Amino acid sequence: MDKLDALVKAIKDDPNVKRFQELEAIINDDKALNEKYQRLLDAQKKLVNYEHRNDPSLKDAQDDYQAILDELGDHPLFNEFIDLQEWINDDLLFLQKIIETSVNDKE
Repeated sequence: MDKLDALVKAIKDDPNVKRFQELEAIINDDKALNEKYQRLLDAQKKLVNYEHRNDPSLKDAQDDYQAILDELGDHPLFNEFIDLQEWINDDLLFLQKIIETSVNDKE
């Protein structure tokens, strides 16, 4: 477990992860910003569901999502939050692939 603990610690100590957590706390504490972010997440879920079902309302859902995203895009902290979220997700997916490859190579 020592290697796993070291990996988790390295991820938690990463400056980008720490900044992401700071921004997340700011968004959560800002009622108006948090409400817009929750609306964005709801619109994103709806969009994914409509895409999956080929629902005719897909275009409306896309427009709704984009309008909320544009609204939030005016907030500089939110843009940084989204950029960091994408970076962290990409990094974690990369780590996952490395681990999967290593496990599969040892089998």
